[in-house]
Amino acid sequence: MEASTPGILKPPIKILIVDDHEVVRLGIRNVLERVPGYQVVGQASCSEEALAYVKQNDPPDLILLDIRLPDQDGFLTCQKILTYHPSCRVLFLSSFVNPAFIQQAVIAGAYGYVLKAVGSKSLLESIAQVVRGESTLDPLALQEIFAWLRQGQGQGRQDLIEKLSEQERAILTLVSEGKTNKEIASHIHVSESTVKNYLGKIFEKLGVTRRAEAAAMVTKAMIDQDHLV
Repeated sequence: MEASTPGILKPPIKILIVDDHEVVRLGIRNVLERVPGYQVVGQASCSEEALAYVKQNDPPDLILLDIRLPDQDGFLTCQKILTYHPSCRVLFLSSFVNPAFIQQAVIAGAYGYVLKAVGSKSLLESIAQVVRGESTLDPLALQEIFAWLRQGQGQGRQDLIEKLSEQERAILTLVSEGKTNKEIASHIHVSESTVKNYLGKIFEKLGVTRRAEAAAMVTKAMIDQDHLV
């Protein structure tokens, strides 16, 4: 029997579209409905509607989420959605090529960041990557991140992270992926209290006080190490 590939969702892939512009929502829906195995189960024009949907219905597999919403930004909306349903996969759609926004998207727990200016083929490719459990980043946005880091925004972070133990670095990487203490504990086969103790030591070594700060630090350092050597 062929083993299933971890991270791959099975059809139908249920998708929720969250954008304050009706024309954008209808356009994306029209593109998705042409793809066998994709099912648009709902649309929302604001954060309140999106949160109401995930509270009242079975969780969608994938959420296409705008950053600029009329009542609350997409980053906080993403965090709240993942609090209710950690298994949901969020792909941000944005009109802005902003490294700080991309960093916030990673911290919020999103699988990717795609610009609205992309064609339907590129959008579908990005969605397919997320469905497979992969992360995706718009090439233009990636260029902006590299330029940002080259200007020194990531300087010094790698040195701090290298001071952590192997177990601490493993936990910090899981934090940067948006995993909860419970999920981290299950992944590395320890108790939640042990994870909390590790995090306390990690935060002290890095000079931070919050998960978001630690996640941002490791994300920048990993990009710097992998791509800017």
